[in-house]
Amino acid sequence: MPKKRRTKSSPSKSKTKKPRKKLYLTAVLEKENKGYLSLCPEFDITSKGKTPNQALDNLKQAVKHFLNHAPARQVKACIHNQILITRFETSYGT
Repeated sequence: MPKKRRTKSSPSKSKTKKPRKKLYLTAVLEKENKGYLSLCPEFDITSKGKTPNQALDNLKQAVKHFLNHAPARQVKACIHNQILITRFETSYGT
């Protein structure tokens, strides 16, 4: 019967993970000809999709990608902290 090899168990390296930061962002969705456009005004990031849900999911993915890959100083420089969305009336033509 072959002998079983003993392997040394390495001590578990406990890396302390930084707590994940949460941001509450704005999504603006607009109907286009063949789908929807989505915008996150805090970072001026846009995406699109065939449905409102797909446009929102794609926007979340794009924002997450930016936040995970951009240097912290760029994220701080890009974020618009005070977003106000309103509607207004205007007239045009003659």
